[in-house]
Amino acid sequence: MDYLKDEFKGKRIGTTPYGTAYEILEQIGVLDANRNGISLELNRISFDGRKPVLDIRRWSYDKEGNRTMRGGISLRDAEVEALKKILWG
Repeated sequence: MDYLKDEFKGKRIGTTPYGTAYEILEQIGVLDANRNGISLELNRISFDGRKPVLDIRRWSYDKEGNRTMRGGISLRDAEVEALKKILWG
């Protein structure tokens, strides 16, 4: 399944279930996807207009292309660098 089709690329702004506004600045890739419309994506996201973070998160999509944010983790640049050092020395 390709969840980065053109019809999804225009839907970059939304609100989390907790009311936080987000904007997907860059869709980097899909790490995993299943037949139920749930994908694990790597994106660069800004929450409430703050500095962008690297975000690894599950998203669910309905048949109309609407996306719902699910569980995930957001990493600041320093945390990404620390993770790189742990993984690759």
